[in-house]
Amino acid sequence: MKRPADVSLFLRLLDDEERIEVVDSATVGRHLDNDLIVPGEAVADFHARLARAERGMLIASIADAPVRVNGRAITQPTGVAPGDVIEIGHSDVLLEQEGDSDPGFVWQLVARAGSTVAKLDTEMLVGRGEDCDLVLADSHISRRHASIAVLSGAVWLRDLGSANGTYVNDERVHGACQLFHGDQLRFDDAEYQLLGEGGDLTPARPRGETQYRPLAPEPTSGRLETTEIADLSAHTAPERSPSSVASAVGEIAGAYLVGMSPPVEGRVFRLRPGRLRIGRDVDSDVWIDDESVSLNHCELNLSVDGCSVTAHRTTNGTWLNGREVLTDQLSDGDVLQCAGVQLGYREGGRTSLPGSRSGFWIITGAAILLALSALLIWWLFVD
Repeated sequence: MKRPADVSLFLRLLDDEERIEVVDSATVGRHLDNDLIVPGEAVADFHARLARAERGMLIASIADAPVRVNGRAITQPTGVAPGDVIEIGHSDVLLEQEGDSDPGFVWQLVARAGSTVAKLDTEMLVGRGEDCDLVLADSHISRRHASIAVLSGAVWLRDLGSANGTYVNDERVHGACQLFHGDQLRFDDAEYQLLGEGGDLTPARPRGETQYRPLAPEPTSGRLETTEIADLSAHTAPERSPSSVASAVGEIAGAYLVGMSPPVEGRVFRLRPGRLRIGRDVDSDVWIDDESVSLNHCELNLSVDGCSVTAHRTTNGTWLNGREVLTDQLSDGDVLQCAGVQLGYREGGRTSLPGSRSGFWIITGAAILLALSALLIWWLFVD
C-alpha cells in the first residue's frame, strides 16, 4: 500500500537558533562530541539520544538524565512529533519538520460504523471535554485525550497523557507518532480509521488485513529480497555465553567484543575510548559482513563511566540480552545482537594477551640480576 513519503526532521536549540537534521540518530548534551551541544550545569555530558523510527522520531534519556517533552518527564523511549519542545537542563530544543510529505492529500477520520467523522485540515483535539473538536462522551476517555495534526501533508498523532491510552493498530502510543493511510486508531475503546484521498494512495484494506508500519522496528518473519532484511530470531538467547567464547582467546586487557555467531564467531574486537560504529560498512570500527546487518547499525560509546550502546534506524533491530533497545548501558557478560549476529561484551582482565608471560619473566630476571649486582658491589666494598 503506497503512502506519503517520509519527511525531514530537525532539532533546533531555541537559545541560539542552532539546528541539525536527524537522519539516523543524534545525541544531545554538554560534551563537544554530541551532535547538538546544549550548554549548562544541569546538562549531562551525554544527556539524550534521538533516533529515526518507522513512524517519526524516538527520544530516550541516557543514564537516567532528566528529559521532559512538552512539560512531561519521560521514563522510556518516547515518540516526538514536529512542534514538540524537549527540555534538556534549562534549555529548550524544538523538533521541526521540513518539506512536504504530499500537500495534495485530503485526510479524514472514519468511525467504525463507516460514517465520516471529520476532515483533518490542521489539528484536531480528541477527548471528553466540550472544547475538543472530536468529543467522545465516554467516562473512560480523558478530557484532552489526544490530538491529530496535519503538517505539510504528514499526519501526526500525540497522546496527551491519557489514562487509558491511545492505540495505533492495537499498539499503545507513548508520546507521538506519524500516521499513515489505513491506520486503525483507538482512543480507549473508541475506534476509527485514518483514510487519505488523492495522489496514488490505494484503497485501505479491511481491519486485520492491512500491512501496517510498526510503531518501532521489529524482526521480520521471512527473508526478503534486500540486503537490509533477513530471517531473524533476534530475541532468542544464545546457546553459548560470552565467557565461554572468550575463554578460547584467553584473557585480554581492556574492553572488547567477541563474536558469538557467524560470520564473526571467535573474532575479538578491541574497543578504544570514544565512539565506535558497528555495521556492514567496511569503514566501521566493528565490521560485520552479514546481509542482515545495516551499513551503520549501532554505535558504542566507551568512556571512564563504562560502555553504552545506541541503536540506529535499522530494519532488523539491536538487542541486548534478548531485549530490543534504543540506548542502554553494557555490563560484563552482556550479549549484544545486531540483527542476526551476536557479540559478547567483556570488560577485559588486568593482564595482556596470551604469550605476554615472557615479558613477565624478562622483567623478573632483570630485577634478580640487578639485586645480585648490588649484592656483589656491597661484598666487594666490605672486603
